[in-house]
Parts: sequence; structure tokens; C-alpha cells
Amino acid sequence: MLLIQKKRQTHSEVTLKLGYFMKTNKNTNKNKSNSHDVAEDAYYLRKSLYKSMGYDDDDLNRPLIAIANSWNELLPGHKHLRALAESVKAGIWQAGGMPVEFNHIAPCDGMADGNPGMHWILPSRDIIAASIEMMVQASRVDGIIALSTCDKIVPAQLMALARINIPSIMVTGGYMLPGRFQGKEVNVSHVTEHYTDWKKGKLKDDEYNDLNNCACPTVGACSMMGTANTFCSIAEALGMSLPGNATTAAVDAALPRLARHAGRQIVSLVENNIRPKDIMTKKSIENAIMVHSAIGGSTNALLHIPAILDELDLEIPLSYWNEVSKKAPQLVNISTGIHTMRDYDYAGGVQAVMKEQESILHKDVITCTMKSLGDNLKTIINKNPNVIKSITNPVHNEGAISILMGNISPNG
Repeated sequence: MLLIQKKRQTHSEVTLKLGYFMKTNKNTNKNKSNSHDVAEDAYYLRKSLYKSMGYDDDDLNRPLIAIANSWNELLPGHKHLRALAESVKAGIWQAGGMPVEFNHIAPCDGMADGNPGMHWILPSRDIIAASIEMMVQASRVDGIIALSTCDKIVPAQLMALARINIPSIMVTGGYMLPGRFQGKEVNVSHVTEHYTDWKKGKLKDDEYNDLNNCACPTVGACSMMGTANTFCSIAEALGMSLPGNATTAAVDAALPRLARHAGRQIVSLVENNIRPKDIMTKKSIENAIMVHSAIGGSTNALLHIPAILDELDLEIPLSYWNEVSKKAPQLVNISTGIHTMRDYDYAGGVQAVMKEQESILHKDVITCTMKSLGDNLKTIINKNPNVIKSITNPVHNEGAISILMGNISPNG
């Protein structure tokens, strides 16, 4: 079953009226072609400027899709996003769109740890959201694909997409594979955990160096259920990224295939006028909070989900997290090292978690597939019940978040 709004007309159906290029269906601002919603003289100026970059009239008659890319060489979760953007572009061209890419800042929590740079990390979220908004609003595009992977950047992009509210999809960059040290799988957190062992002489210099060499064997989000993988999972749970995206490894060939699919899908969302506020509703946010509970997600969600809600003009009280913790038990144990992101991936990832939670989720919400969550879950199976537990046999009977209220903080 497709849950779509009235189909938007293509750029070939744009007509000149009252000095503006507008859709022939012009009942509301929502039905205008965003890239053509400019004065006539400005339209031809824009065409000329695009032609200076090698685009032609055929290109410029297509839906204009911005790729908001957070690639840089200071952040392992984003190092590969330049290449991934090429797959996104290929999908956009295949579906009849015209991709245009821009970059924005993306500082790394890990790189800023233990130095004054950490003071800049949380404020960067709002700067990123504002910078995307500035570029998109100044450039007048019809749709957005946002590429990111890590801690503050994924929620920043979700905030921006909600604020701008033109058809959009997230493509998250995948997880880093776990390393192997002394016969055990490790990730970057083990470098910190074993630092004291090394300083106390429990680990020799060459052993600690070996750990340092193997803890981060590939690019991608640090291979633990930190804020990065939590918010990649939340983006998928919200319906803003394609099924399977959050738990596809950064170095898996499936990721560029998914990116091409996203490129094709954004053109469909533009044509059918499906926007972030159609997808990110109160029900879908509630679903995402329940998934957060099931995966033992980062406590930083308490900082970022309220900010996303604010952009959506929605409100969910903090007390709701306590309600969720009681009805959505923890089903996956990655943070303590029992299982890895790769195990979570192979078991079916976010979609398998939601399949196990099917009885408590809002299945009627629309997703970026243009199908309901319920339709998306019809063919999903849990491939490893030892990794993703059932609601009746959970890892823990309640979720990890508890909101405390008292005389110091009566509202939590």
C-alpha cells in the first residue's frame, strides 16, 4: 500500500505566471516547484550561472536535488562520504534528477576529546543545521539528500531537514568494523579502557600499541552503540533513511548500492511531494524513542530528540521516556561488548528490532520508502534471536533511560 500525497507535477509542466515560475497546481506554497519559485529575470540568471558549470537545458529541466555532504578527512565516520556521494548522484541521474553537492562542517567528538575542542562540539550541531538551511534556502532546490554518520551531525541534519521541509532523505555512512586484539573483538572504546592497564604495567608498550593499531580497522562510525550508531538507528526508525541503512558497514558494497537507491528515491519523493514533516510525525518520533530503548541507545538522545521535536513544532514530555522504558524493554546488548555492530547488522538491524516491537509501534506512519512502516516490516525476519531478543525474552525488562524528577529539577 502506497501512502502518498497528490503527485507533484514535473518541471516540464512549470508555467510562467505573474512573473514567477510556479506549478500549474498552485493552491499552496507546498505545491510550488521550489527551484523555479523565483522571479523570471532571476530564473534566467540562475540558468546562466548553472551553464557556466557545464549543465545544459536538459539538466536544468530536471528536479534539482541538493546533496548536503559532511565529508572531511578529520573524522573517520565521514572520510568515505565523498565517494558515497557519487553513488547518490548516480541514482539521482538515473531517476531523472539533477544532483548538486555542497559541503558543511562536521567536527569529531573523539578528536575533540581531552582538549578545549570539546567546548565546540555541541554548539556545532546548531551551526550545521543553520548552514544547511542557509545553503538550501539561498540555492532554491527541490529536494535534499543529507550524508552524515557521526554524533552531532546526524541530529543536526535531521533538524535542518525538518526546518526546511522540502522532500528529503538521509544516507548515513555505516559503522566501522570491529578490530581484533588478543583473540577478542575490540573497538575504539577499548583504547581508553586499557589505557590505565598500560599505565599500570599490565599491558606492555608493544601490546598497547598493537591495540591502538587494530581497534579502528576501517572508516565508519565507531563500532559501539554510542551517539553515532544510535542516531543512525534513530534516522532509520523515523523513516528518514532507507531500511537497512543504519546497520550497513561503511566498507560494505551494499552501502553504495543503497546510496544509489536513495538517489532514485528522492526524485520519487519530490514528484509525490512527500516532505520531512509528513514522515517525522509525533507517532514516528515515539517509534524512534521505542527503538532507542530497545537498542540501549546513547543518553545524548535526550539532548537531540527534543531539538528535533522543536523543529517539527511538536512536544513530547520527558516523562514519556519513563513510559517507554516500561513498555519497550532492551532487546540488543552492544554497549557492554556482548555483541558488536556487525552482529546487530547480520541479525537484521533496526528493521528486525522493529519487527520484534511490532505490537507496540505505530505501524501506520509513512516512511521515505513511500510505504507505511507496517508494509516495510511485512517481509522482515529476525535472523539471530540470540542478538536481537524478543519482547517476551529481553536483555533487560526495561529500557536504559529513566527520567528523575524532584525538588532540584521538578520537570526532570
